Amino acid sequence: MKFQSPLSRFGILFVSIAIALLFSACNAPVRMAEPADWESERDYVQMDQSLQGQVVIKDVNRSEVSGNLLQVQAEVQNTSRRMTRFNYAFEWFNEDGILITSPPVTWKTRQIEGNESIFLTAVAPNPEAKDFRLKVMRTVSRN
Repeated sequence: MKFQSPLSRFGILFVSIAIALLFSACNAPVRMAEPADWESERDYVQMDQSLQGQVVIKDVNRSEVSGNLLQVQAEVQNTSRRMTRFNYAFEWFNEDGILITSPPVTWKTRQIEGNESIFLTAVAPNPEAKDFRLKVMRTVSRN
C-alpha cells in the first residue's frame, strides 16, 4: 500500500475543482455587451412571478444608435411547450437613476409559442436615457 501525503491529496482535489470550473464556464451564456453597472442594486429585468420558469430572459444586449440613443435588445425564451402571451415595457432612467417619465411607459403584448425564442427591442426616447429596466407580466384574459 502506497502512502499519500495530505499535500498531494489537496493537489488532486484542487486540480479536479479547477477542471470542473473550467468546463462549467464553457457552458455559460456569452453576454455580447455588458450593461453599465450590471451588478448594481436595481434589477434590469422584472418578471411576473406567474411567468417564472416558463418565460426566461436569455440575454440582454445594449448599444447606441443615431450616435447617442440607447438601444436594448432582450432575447426571451418560452421554456414550456404551450403558447404564452405576455405584456412588456421598457422603463428608461437617466445617469442618476431617475425614471424618465416622458413619454409615458408603453406596454406591448407579445405571443410566444412553446420552446420558441423571440427578441424584444426598444430605443430610448431621448439621449438623457442611460439605463433601463424591462418589465414582463402575464397578459390578463378578460371574460
